[in-house]
Amino acid sequence: MRFKFNQKAHIGHVIFTIFCFMLSSCENILELQFPWIKKESEFPLASDELFYKVKWVSDGDTFWIDDGTQTGIKVRLLGIDAPESVDYGDKIQQEFGKESHRFVDSLLKNKKVRLEYDIVKFDKYGRTLAYAFLEDGTFVNQKIVSHGFAVKLTYAPNFKYTEILHSAEDSAYHHQLGLWRK
Repeated sequence: MRFKFNQKAHIGHVIFTIFCFMLSSCENILELQFPWIKKESEFPLASDELFYKVKWVSDGDTFWIDDGTQTGIKVRLLGIDAPESVDYGDKIQQEFGKESHRFVDSLLKNKKVRLEYDIVKFDKYGRTLAYAFLEDGTFVNQKIVSHGFAVKLTYAPNFKYTEILHSAEDSAYHHQLGLWRK
């Protein structure tokens, strides 16, 4: 019996092998593009199935949750950027920063949040990057933007809720809410 070479099947196997190799190296590619990414084993993440009490709000896009440790976890909300509420480091207080901080503080004070992650889970400062949801299902990031207390800001590769946040910003702008007031 003579073996018949199937060129199409061979090409398919080669493509599949290359795809598997590329897929297995995606984590390494992310590490090269984003060297500050920490592996989950290096820095514990709050589970995205649990709700955590908000300890305090730093500003309009950053807060701390109580994870049972003494310090807690600092969370930077993904997909949004709020004006700075105080001077610190090389950052200076920006117009509407204090109002943004007050809004987010009133939104999260004495509340619990569930964190949802995207591709990159930490920034170069070691902050946990997440989308936050209140126990009633309120999407915190969207609410802040839709009321005009932050703008949408996306960084690759975290694009999970880009369209929702874009619509929220358009609505706030159209209705001249928060920092969009004239």
